[in-house]
Amino acid sequence: MKKIIFIFSIAIISTNYIIAQEVTVNDNITIKIKKVKKAPTLFHTQQNVKVKGDGLKKIMIKSKIKSENKKDVDVNPFSLLDTVNKVRYQLVEFVGYKSFSIGVPTYQGKELLKTKLLNKRGRPYQSVPDFDPKIKDTFEDYQFEGYKNITCQINFGTDKNPIISGIYYAPITMNSFIADAFFAIQKLDKEPVFELYYGNEKVGDIDIDLD
Repeated sequence: MKKIIFIFSIAIISTNYIIAQEVTVNDNITIKIKKVKKAPTLFHTQQNVKVKGDGLKKIMIKSKIKSENKKDVDVNPFSLLDTVNKVRYQLVEFVGYKSFSIGVPTYQGKELLKTKLLNKRGRPYQSVPDFDPKIKDTFEDYQFEGYKNITCQINFGTDKNPIISGIYYAPITMNSFIADAFFAIQKLDKEPVFELYYGNEKVGDIDIDLD
């Protein structure tokens, strides 16, 4: 079982519905934000990462994404900026899926390790995501002056025997899909104001009550 090394619990799910606005980034990818809410911690089959920790909350941003040129979609440029506390959050989890399909819905969101993890024999662990340097983590390609990047570390082991790495995602091969993007938000000194970005391009303001 995977879990973030920080800990938190949520008893109430809060949802913010917004007036959907469609933006196009990179002259190719169309993004329409549909919903923003605190992520449920139970009975949510699309989530694998459990976030636990005092003052840490997990939020979900649901959007519709379309690749106009029909190419695969790199989701790693997505980031959530707290413009007050000057921090930039990397995705902690991402799921892309078809809202309607014949038979079982199609889900994509292959995790990749940022750090190569080897067991005591010097071999890759069997129960963790792949380490594939051929697929670049493009979150690192973008910098915002004065902002601190925050990447959550995932523990793929146990508290006693931790196996820890940050993660990013393989490209989504569907060219039109629903996206659930998850971020783990830290409690900081000032009341946050959030903006969702794709690379250096702003997607929209994110209004959510974290209390």
